[in-house]
Amino acid sequence: MISPLSNEAKSTLLDILSLRADMELAMVEMYSPWLVNAPTVDGRLFVAKLVSDELNHAWQLSRIIQEFKPEGEKIVDELRNLRLGLHKLEAFNLPLFNWDDVLAFTFLIDKAGIYMLEALRN
Repeated sequence: MISPLSNEAKSTLLDILSLRADMELAMVEMYSPWLVNAPTVDGRLFVAKLVSDELNHAWQLSRIIQEFKPEGEKIVDELRNLRLGLHKLEAFNLPLFNWDDVLAFTFLIDKAGIYMLEALRN
């Protein structure tokens, strides 16, 4: 049997999960214009896969967060209302003006999430 989380552990877990969900939703918003504006068919397919993956991650995280009722449901409602400029981390509020921005964000900023998750694991 799993023991219940302390209030502090629960709060920390919800903070981490909601931050990750927020980042995933922000990336969907940031990348979406490039579904039709990428310079090549391969670029559009790349962005479509990326947006699909990020949206799926946000959906999965939201489902987990909602299980922590009632505060989890409130957090998910707040996540639904965020738009570019309102996300928790400033890097995820930046519009991607050109294809170079898309590539730089993907390979520099987005990959930072891997290091963040690795640090949490350790």
